[in-house]
Amino acid sequence: MSVAHLDPMLVLGVLVAYLGLLFGIAYWAERRGGIRHPAIYTLAISVYCTSWTYYGSVGTAAETGLHFLTIYLGPTLAMILAPYWLEPILRLTHRYGLASIADLLAFRYRSRSVGILVTLVALIGVVPYIALQIRAIGGSMAALTGLDPQAEFSFVITVILVVFSVLFGARHFSMETRQEGLVVAVAFESLVKLVAILVAGGLALVTLGGLDGLDRALVDTGLSETLAVQPGENGQWFTMLLLAFFAFMLLPRQFHMLFTENRDPAHVRSARWGVPLYLWWITLPTVPIAAVGLALGLNLPPDYFVIGLPLATGHPWQALLVLVGGFSASAAMVIVSAVALSTMTMNHLLLPVAFSPARTPDFYRWLLQGKRLLIAFIILLGYLFAQALGSRSGLAAIGLVSFAAILQFVPGMLGVLFWTGATAKGVRWGLTGGMAVWLLTLVVPVLVRSGVLPGGWLEVGLFGLSWLHPEHLFGMVGIDPLSHGVFWSLLVNGGLFWIVSMRDHPTPSEAEAALLCQEERVAPQVVVEGVTSLGEIEGRLAEVLGAEMARQEIEAAQAATGVRAITDPGDTARVRAQLQRQLSGMFGPTIAHMVIDRRLAGTTAPAAIADTIKIIEQRVAQARGNLGDLTGELDRLRRYLDQILGVAPIGVVVLDRSGRITLINESMRQMGWVQGGAVTGRHWREVLPQIAPFLSAELEAVTVSQGSGAAWRGRSAPLPPPEQGRVVVIENVTRERELNRQLRHADRLATIGQMAAGIAHEIGNPLTSIHSLAQNMTEEDDPGFYREGVALIRSESERIAVIVRELLDMSRSDFEPLEPIDLCEAVDQALGLAQIQAKRRGIELRRDPDCPRDMRVLGQRQRLVQVLLNLIGNAAEEVGQGGKVWVAVHRAEGGVSIAVSDNGPGIPDELLERIADPFFTTKSAGQGTGLGLSVALGIVEDHHGRLTWRNRPEGGAVFTVWLPQVAE
Repeated sequence: MSVAHLDPMLVLGVLVAYLGLLFGIAYWAERRGGIRHPAIYTLAISVYCTSWTYYGSVGTAAETGLHFLTIYLGPTLAMILAPYWLEPILRLTHRYGLASIADLLAFRYRSRSVGILVTLVALIGVVPYIALQIRAIGGSMAALTGLDPQAEFSFVITVILVVFSVLFGARHFSMETRQEGLVVAVAFESLVKLVAILVAGGLALVTLGGLDGLDRALVDTGLSETLAVQPGENGQWFTMLLLAFFAFMLLPRQFHMLFTENRDPAHVRSARWGVPLYLWWITLPTVPIAAVGLALGLNLPPDYFVIGLPLATGHPWQALLVLVGGFSASAAMVIVSAVALSTMTMNHLLLPVAFSPARTPDFYRWLLQGKRLLIAFIILLGYLFAQALGSRSGLAAIGLVSFAAILQFVPGMLGVLFWTGATAKGVRWGLTGGMAVWLLTLVVPVLVRSGVLPGGWLEVGLFGLSWLHPEHLFGMVGIDPLSHGVFWSLLVNGGLFWIVSMRDHPTPSEAEAALLCQEERVAPQVVVEGVTSLGEIEGRLAEVLGAEMARQEIEAAQAATGVRAITDPGDTARVRAQLQRQLSGMFGPTIAHMVIDRRLAGTTAPAAIADTIKIIEQRVAQARGNLGDLTGELDRLRRYLDQILGVAPIGVVVLDRSGRITLINESMRQMGWVQGGAVTGRHWREVLPQIAPFLSAELEAVTVSQGSGAAWRGRSAPLPPPEQGRVVVIENVTRERELNRQLRHADRLATIGQMAAGIAHEIGNPLTSIHSLAQNMTEEDDPGFYREGVALIRSESERIAVIVRELLDMSRSDFEPLEPIDLCEAVDQALGLAQIQAKRRGIELRRDPDCPRDMRVLGQRQRLVQVLLNLIGNAAEEVGQGGKVWVAVHRAEGGVSIAVSDNGPGIPDELLERIADPFFTTKSAGQGTGLGLSVALGIVEDHHGRLTWRNRPEGGAVFTVWLPQVAE
């Protein structure tokens, strides 16, 4: 299927505008000093996702199936194992100012040649990878515009990348200062490429008609069969997983973002879950895009299905977004890789032969300019390589070969972290042998198939020797070319590394560095011989660095160490160590050691030992002084604690694990619990048996009444390990109990007074009415008036009778025995009686849901019906005409709950605690006695239940009766 193309100038304009946006973001980040957030760090190290993951994963999925997943599973596994790999390396790079993997290996093996070799391997392995990214940019633009990917605007984009890298990747000359603009810009690019690939994935699903359409496309295109191949069916799955695992940590750009640009080691903890989450999201669209590309028959290489899809479906703006995402993936890799490689090249290839700061007026400026030129050179070298390579190999193939080159650092890195016996000679032999095999088994086949080398090399072997066949070395067959090359290169590398290191012996400096690389090891202090002032140190440095540079480095060391003047040998050691760290961040460990060891050399062995002993003696004396201060402080704290326990108005007893008393305060004697002499060291059963009730109460108070009438409240709690005893706290609560008794008595009197006033009021009002009516009837002869008066007297008398009956209900003590009843029948009876009145008032009364028929409680049906009628009647009066009242019955808390709810105005908050008080009512005079809810509460409590009420959040109130349920 052919696709429509976009105008080349529009595409170029969009990319230039996007680069302008990146410039703005980087400039803004530099001005504000960066963004200290773990999300920025996580997104920045996601620079790992290059055009290989953006474009190449789709091509891999379309051609070989699930192998593309290894590129994501490797980093995920690396983050899971971060405490064993990433965090130790991060500590080393921060502690000793190591800006690259070449710095780290040169530092560990104390070898300039190791740094040179590592840098050369990185250049050989990564420059083709940079070329791959530039080619991906050109290829994506060609897919979008229909022009030749070698068109001139590819060079324009490359030049703009150079400018950006120079401006924001080389703003500082030391790793002490982070490249904030670069980090934030790379993080933004990671976010853009994620959004773009997700948009492409969404478009793929829409084009296919959803997940069902995706299933059909997988079957129709045969992709389902490709994906069905089990990952473990050939060795390439494991090989690619191994490559991705180590590449995530050891690629120069990854090392730079993971370690050099890290501002806070704690950010690694967030990245441990953030990076796998990012990779999971960016993986999701791969299969749908591959499926739709095959289903539509796009006339493009599978690598570029992601950009051809929006063009083929008539979505040009989505195509531009996808292009920007792919550009972000490529550009971020190119920029960061160029910055990292420029640092390695400067520190290990150029500075060792061109280091002359004393003869250079502004060496800082010289360093920056040199680094910028190297960045430009590396990117342009990648561009030239891309032009020479053309389109002869797939993106994934080039990426895997580059990964395999970086894999040669693994044996040396294992020596850094785990093997103190590894030597520089072993690393040199291993790297040289491993890279030779890498060139033969992986690079030669690519060059042969590209037409650069004779085809016979893949037919009969190198120089006509079959055992030197690049893809069947020593006659090995039945293994894929990638696994074959990785196996042999690592075998030769690791074997030579181990054999040579075992036959060799680490030099003293190598042995020292090996110990420094072990976790929690700190470099020994080396005092500077014959130095009594910072000025002397500055003068010695000026002979190598020049006066201005020496002055600035001394000022920086003063600020970092806090040493303002040399007062003891330890000061020279601290300043020397800090200067070495600073210079290592600028020049690499090789130059730093050269400068420091020559100009600030340590003393000879006897003198160094003597000065070290002096430093140790000073530290011991200081420690003794500190220990004496601590002992005095502890003694003061002990006396202070004794004073607090002595005056505390509570008794305190501490027992050990066997029950013997280890501490008892004076209050225990004052309260009469202890008589006679010392009790410390004796078992509590001998001298304090009365604390037994408290020992069984963990954090729960227990009250014990003594024969004297005194009352005590105590509690105990276990002591944490290793003591594993108990502490008991006892207080006298006799006065508290007496006050509580008096308060309860006063409450009862107040209640009686309230009830008496209520009774007088409620009965007095109808009696007054009866008295007035009777007096009026004696003065009137009208029969009509007489009949009306008699009716009113009967009504008022009935009102008095109701009050008396409710009072009798409240006070009756001859409560009849409870018997099992069917609660649902009682509820149905109450609803039947209340339904007539509800219909007359226009109120909807219902039960919701249906009452389960196996709910039985102990009770008296008529009294429970009375409770429900009271609650339903109160609710009906509150909601008025058109309101709703419903009753719900269900099991709750080992019993049965009956909830009467309404949609009325609810209960005012200030009245929630008073509505059950006797004679309390919100109705107008003569409309209620105020006893109904009190009577209902009493009946429920007689049934061993609870009556509660609350307002509903959506309006109205709910009264809930809970009763214990009995078995059938």
